[in-house]
Amino acid sequence: MTCYFVDTGALVKRYVHEVGSSWTSQLVEPAAGNAILVSEISRVEVAAALAAKQRATRGISPRQRNAAVAFLLRHSPRSSK
Repeated sequence: MTCYFVDTGALVKRYVHEVGSSWTSQLVEPAAGNAILVSEISRVEVAAALAAKQRATRGISPRQRNAAVAFLLRHSPRSSK
């Protein structure tokens, strides 16, 4: 098993299609057997990046943003601290 620390930029590629999305999808695919590590603030940073993409000229639609955030939340359960 290989461990990867995935930053916000790579995580955004998991939830919206852009350059590098294919690589990120392969990396996080459960069948790849990789351990994916992220910081606790990543959830907030990715949600903010998705909101910025929705506000951008020719950005994603509010529906796409909401779907991406819902997908993100399914992948990132809250800490049990």
